[in-house]
Amino acid sequence: MQQNRKAVKEERKGDKKGRGYGKRDKAARKEKAGALKKELALTPEQETKLKTVHADFKQKATAVKNNSTLTEAQRKEQLQALHLERKTQMQALLTQEQKDRARALRKEHRSQRTGK
Repeated sequence: MQQNRKAVKEERKGDKKGRGYGKRDKAARKEKAGALKKELALTPEQETKLKTVHADFKQKATAVKNNSTLTEAQRKEQLQALHLERKTQMQALLTQEQKDRARALRKEHRSQRTGK
């Protein structure tokens, strides 16, 4: 059994699929987004603005990732700043009730993941 685990581990070196890394397929992302939209009761205007924030973030993040003049530390720092900017913009679009509900959903999701 132990040898089998080691063999699988060696086989997967570099392949991070199945362990929480990587991208979900589009259908899974859409399903999650739809469920979140429903849970937070987003208005059509909020949906549109959130899509714009996400598209803007994606464009900027891609530019940072493709910038070969940056060191790894600079890239990481800029991506963290972009994540914070996106979070701030998204929070500004939500009502207090929606923020509270989103916080509760994150807490619930974390407890399911960690088993706490």
